[in-house]
Amino acid sequence: MALYTPEQRDEVARQLTELLAADERIASAELSGSGVNGYTDRWSDVDLTVTVGEGVDQLAVADDWIPLVYEAVPVLHHFAISFGEEHVRGFLLESLLELDIGFRPAVATEGEWPGPDPATEAGFAWHDVIHAAVAVARGRPWRAQYYVGVVRWRTLALATDRVGLMFDEFKGVDDLPTRLRAELADTLPRSLEPDELLRALRTAMHAFLDELRHTRPELADRLAAPLAEFVDTAAASTG
Repeated sequence: MALYTPEQRDEVARQLTELLAADERIASAELSGSGVNGYTDRWSDVDLTVTVGEGVDQLAVADDWIPLVYEAVPVLHHFAISFGEEHVRGFLLESLLELDIGFRPAVATEGEWPGPDPATEAGFAWHDVIHAAVAVARGRPWRAQYYVGVVRWRTLALATDRVGLMFDEFKGVDDLPTRLRAELADTLPRSLEPDELLRALRTAMHAFLDELRHTRPELADRLAAPLAEFVDTAAASTG
């Protein structure tokens, strides 16, 4: 695996922006996130914001663009999630570049956060693993430990849902199998030193993938090696 370069990232952003803008249902397609706020470095990903035209169903457009992105660039996995009426489609490319496209209506309204779903949580988990590793590489230990905690949180959400326990306020977490609780306890960083954060991150990543294998073994196996390699690459950059 060859990790994406900043030049390749910028080319993907340009290519997808042009392709989206050519869709007559789309009013605008623009770079967002770190690409426009002045904070871009070697680890930055690609965030695009799409606004559809009046009277256009943004959910239909978002779903239509899933196969189109697969045709345009090599994709390892994607996730689909909604924040109110903004529909986000996140793609992990084979180069481990993250591409997030948010599809918005002309007038946005509020919505509800969906419950845990293995495929969706897998999408968020690879997002969290990558961002945790990048935070370590950037020397941002508090941000890194946050994302390690989010990976742990997602594992617990899936595990409690799978066995029929309550996840709200961790009410059923203490009733999970002892082995799982012990493994997740080991994801708690003992310090904010880079080596310790990376140890906790690797443990959290493996715990999540182990949980995902209960319902989506093929997806867990597809993500395992690339994510491990990304963490190792980020670890090597810390010296």
